[in-house]
Amino acid sequence: MRSKSKSVLRTALIYIGIFICGAVLVVLLLSFFDNTLNGTLREWFYRGYMTEYYDSEMATDYVQPDWIAIKGLAFRLALAVFAFCVIVIGVVSRLRLNAERRRIGLQPCCPQGIRTGNQMEGVPCAEQCGHKARLFHQRILSFNQHGKPYNESKAEV
Repeated sequence: MRSKSKSVLRTALIYIGIFICGAVLVVLLLSFFDNTLNGTLREWFYRGYMTEYYDSEMATDYVQPDWIAIKGLAFRLALAVFAFCVIVIGVVSRLRLNAERRRIGLQPCCPQGIRTGNQMEGVPCAEQCGHKARLFHQRILSFNQHGKPYNESKAEV
C-alpha cells in the first residue's frame, strides 16, 4: 500500500510541477512581448480586437471591445488547444503501446504478422511472435474488460 501512495504522491507532484512550469512560461512570454518587444502583443490586440470611435458631442474618443472578433479569436484558440491535446494524446498512447510491446518482448518482425494474422514464412521468430502476440492481445483484452493489468500467472496460451 505504501508504494501506491508514493506513486499517487509522485504523480500529483509531477502534475503540480508541470502546471507551475506552464504558468511561469506564460508569464515569461507575456513579459517578453510586453516589455522586451515594447508592447507588441498589446498593440496587436488593440488594432485587431478593439473598436475606436469619436463622440462629437462630448469631444472624446471611446474604445470598445469588438466582441465578434474576440469570439473568433477564442474559437481559433480553442481549436488549436483541442488539436494540440489530440496530438499529445496520440503520441503518448503510441509511446506507451511501444513500451508495452518492448516490455513483453515483441520483436520488430512481429507487428505485420499480428496485424494480418498470417503465418510469417522465412522469419526466424515467427513462432515466438505468435506466442507473444497472443499474450499481448490477451493482456489488452483483459485490461479493457476489467480495467486492470492482465495477470500473467493465469495466462492460458
